[in-house]
Amino acid sequence: MTRARVAAGTLAAIVAVGVLAALPLPAVAHALLKSSDPAANSVLETAPDVITMTFTEAPDPTLSRVSVLDATGANHALGQFQPTADPETLRVPIGRLSPGVYTVAWRTVSAVDGHVVGGSFAFGIGVTSAAVASAAAAGSTPAASVQGASTGTVLAHWLLYLGLVVLLGTAFAGAVILREPPGPSLRLVGVGWLLACVGTAALVLCQASDAGVGLGGLVGTSLERSAIARAIPLLLAAFPLAVLARTSRWRRAGLGLVAVLAAAAVLADAATSHAGGDPVPLPSVVIQWLHISLAAVWLGGLAALLAQLRGAVTEARAQAARRFAAWATLGLATVGLTGLARALVEVGTIQALVDTGYGQVVLLKSALLAVVALLGAINHFRNVPRADLRGVRRVGSGELLLGAALLLAASQLGSLEPPARAAAAEAAAPPASLVLSGADYATTVRLRLEISPGVAGFNRFTVGLADYDSGAPVAADRVTLTFQPAGRADVGASDLDLPATGPGRYAGSGANLSIAGPWNISALVERGLESVEVPLQVTIAAPPQPIDISRAPGGPTLYTVHLAGGDTVQVYLDPGTPGHNDFHVTFFDQQGNGLAVTNMAATVASRGGAPQPLLLRFLGPGHRVASLEVGAVPQTFTITATAPDGTSLRAQLDITPGA
Repeated sequence: MTRARVAAGTLAAIVAVGVLAALPLPAVAHALLKSSDPAANSVLETAPDVITMTFTEAPDPTLSRVSVLDATGANHALGQFQPTADPETLRVPIGRLSPGVYTVAWRTVSAVDGHVVGGSFAFGIGVTSAAVASAAAAGSTPAASVQGASTGTVLAHWLLYLGLVVLLGTAFAGAVILREPPGPSLRLVGVGWLLACVGTAALVLCQASDAGVGLGGLVGTSLERSAIARAIPLLLAAFPLAVLARTSRWRRAGLGLVAVLAAAAVLADAATSHAGGDPVPLPSVVIQWLHISLAAVWLGGLAALLAQLRGAVTEARAQAARRFAAWATLGLATVGLTGLARALVEVGTIQALVDTGYGQVVLLKSALLAVVALLGAINHFRNVPRADLRGVRRVGSGELLLGAALLLAASQLGSLEPPARAAAAEAAAPPASLVLSGADYATTVRLRLEISPGVAGFNRFTVGLADYDSGAPVAADRVTLTFQPAGRADVGASDLDLPATGPGRYAGSGANLSIAGPWNISALVERGLESVEVPLQVTIAAPPQPIDISRAPGGPTLYTVHLAGGDTVQVYLDPGTPGHNDFHVTFFDQQGNGLAVTNMAATVASRGGAPQPLLLRFLGPGHRVASLEVGAVPQTFTITATAPDGTSLRAQLDITPGA
């Protein structure tokens, strides 16, 4: 078989692999929330029995998680996500909900690329008319917080990229470009195959860890299918590599087959990248495949060439350098053009290129590519024409080092959320009993935030901005509040944009503070180059549960706490005076019958003390009792249980013995 035939056959086979992009390989990106029913910040008259959520791309229902939390943090979701006929839409059934505000906290694992995204939004049921009006003014879905891939995942993907680039590039160079017996190239092909296999295995382990499951939890999921799509071409490549290690016959044809299988592995990776999550994935996957494949021909081929150029300078080696220079020019130009095409799709705007982490990595990658292009030009126009093979090796070594950095940047891009796909989050809703103040770290802007009514649920947020030194009102292009509950990794962040209402004043409404407890609030004040961020912390109280108190002469005081769906829990201390007491808890349904709850637990805490668990004894359906010693100070009792239909029940109240 002539070299021309090998070259033509190898190139034709590699290009033919692109047709495989039309196959239903698992694809990758971020499954961001696009819409929901109930909608974010909506107020309903009656409680739904299911929540439906539609995402920007197909999430994996097996690996994704969701909770429906009331203001106390109790979960009312009956199980986890369930699939629907639409692969981008998931549903979750919920238990009975009483009037109040509920937070839907979700986390998805993309069925396209395995990326993890979290977020939250809130809706109300039968809340006040003011809350209804403010919710009607809200017109956006909440923002999602993208959980960046772990460092291990980024490094594993980098190792996979290195392996694929070396495997494809050196195999192609040995089959097509180099005229001398490709002994050094063959050794590099083996190194590339080993790196790609180790990178694939490491990537599977890290993706499973990021998704919060063990290896067994990947069975039947999109991550398993992605791993198989990457592994099959590599396993098939082991057979021609084994033959090549034993015989020199058909060596170029064997390397051409390895290059084709390596190109198939690159295609599998491209289909499980951001490109696979585009609305029309086929063109994007093909562009991404060309981007990586031609980078492999350039970088991997360069590695093979440098290995071949060791030793004496010969005319055959000089010709090999000239042939490679033509291929490298083609590869570098294609990498630049395809990278530009992908950047236009993923970044979207010049502002996003400068302001987002994704855009900044794109700029870094572009700068590295420019330096590499300069080094390549030195070799192409100076060292190669002069047959200065030592110069080719020196400059080429620098190209390889920068190429490895380029692949690391590409691995980092794969873990970041493309700005063009980010879900916009704007909210509006109610005014402020809590007042917070702070300043940016550079002490240029003072910020005052009022939150009203300052309890879990719908609130109105009013921001005042003033110059740190003069106190004059500060005008901003945009003010955005980001809310993240402290210590709650299961609840993602949400954003709220505040429109301007006057000089230095911005206000808006939303249900972002929808769970009782400590919250971290970040206020982003956008003023061009003078943009600043002000961190704040606040602790939000739960709306008080309705409690009926019944006192009868000679008997204990009865406390009846009203729960979701019309259920109640009755609590009393007997005898209700300081000292030894029996603490009684009884759950009732809407008809006043004993509610056969399970998993009942209770704690007690004196003022300023830590909650202590109570040992509950069974007395009847929904009725438990515990013995304890109490003093003449307020005691905070917290009771949790699970209703027969799976609904989480929670009550908290203060009782002062002897009062």
